Order: sequence, then structure tokens, then C-alpha cells
Amino acid sequence: MDNDLRDRLRGVAVGAAVGDALGMPLEFGPPSPADNLVRAMLPGRLPAGAFTDDTEMALGIVEVLTAHGRIHQDELARAKAHIEARRHELDAAHRTVQQQVASAWDRLLAATAAIVALRAEVRANDIALQGVQEENLVGARTVLDVLDAEQELFSSRVNLVRAERDEILASFQLKAAIGELTTEGLGLPVERYDAERNYRVTRARLMGLQIDPPPALQRTTPAARPIGASQTGTR
Repeated sequence: MDNDLRDRLRGVAVGAAVGDALGMPLEFGPPSPADNLVRAMLPGRLPAGAFTDDTEMALGIVEVLTAHGRIHQDELARAKAHIEARRHELDAAHRTVQQQVASAWDRLLAATAAIVALRAEVRANDIALQGVQEENLVGARTVLDVLDAEQELFSSRVNLVRAERDEILASFQLKAAIGELTTEGLGLPVERYDAERNYRVTRARLMGLQIDPPPALQRTTPAARPIGASQTGTR
């Protein structure tokens, strides 16, 4: 394939992407005034990363032309099926993320509500324990009643700690589901990982190993022994 055709195919792919980003939200809608230009990406019926059926067909043709240099019907059908399968995978990934976010959000709300209720329960049990202790001093309650009140207070405090743990866990699960479980999202005072810089540093390395091993791993070449010399010395 010559460079001219390759450039044209790239232009088709870029043009289709721009059309999906700017023009797809306006499809099947009322006509806009001529002076009302689209100056930003508008929300459309497709999620981020998806494309229209027109772009799907264009990408299939580009894939076949790039591989074979001509339109081959069987390869075109295979490429279209491949793109359609990737689209279904993308849709499934979107649904999975939405379910994870909704589930984590529900758990977070439930844990927050439980904390409010358990804090009130702890305060009530604490007041009840004080009352039982005062009644025990005047002989109206037994030591067993005091122990029962202490157990109620202890159980409510344990449940409160568990609910606080569930709230923290649900918050981290929610951050992970929406992609914010990162050093930036958590605001950690650590050195940020720069993927682009790491690529520039490691792209010339083989199998992930350094070209020049660190000094600790370098071996010195042993001096050549004279012919006939043994491992412990010369004969």
C-alpha cells in the first residue's frame, strides 16, 4: 500500500471520529440555525468510546484495505464482525462499571445510615448503664443487671466500629469503581508515577531488563590462568 492511500485511510478514520464526537449528538434532531455552530462536544446517545454504525463500517473498510490493499468481501465481513464484538465488549464493560458504582454507592449510603443509628444507640445504652449503676448503689438493681447493661453498651460500640469500617471500605470501593483510587484521587503525598516518562526510559530495554546492569550485579572477568594450571594453583 502506498503512502498516499495510507494517509487517505487515516484521514477517513480521523474524520469519522470527529463526526461522531461533534455531529452524532445532532442526528435525528431539529435543524439548527446556520449561525449556531457546534463549538464543544455535546452529550449524545452513545457512551464515551463508542461510535456510530457509519464509523463501524468505515473502520472495517480501513482495516481490510490496510491488510490486503483491496476490498475483500470475506475479510470485510470478518472485520465488521470483529469490530461489532469489540463494541459489545465495550457496552458490557460500561454496564459492569455502572453496576459496580451503583452497588458501592448503595453500600456507602447503608453504612452511613447505620453509623447514625448506632451512634444514637451507643448514647442511649451509655445513659442506661449509668442509670442501672445508680440504681445498683441504692439496692434497686443487682450486679447482674449492671453486667447486662455493660454488655449492651459494649455490643453497640462493636457494631458502630464495624459500620465505620464498612463505610470506609465502601468509599474506597466507590473510588475504585469510578477510577479515582489513585495517588491523585486520594491526595497522597508521594511521587506520582509518570507512565509516559517510564515508557521513554524503558522502551530501549529488552525484556524489561536494563541494558547496563547495576554495579552490584556486574561480574569481574577472572584473569586467564596459564596452561596447565589447576584450580588451586600451577603445577
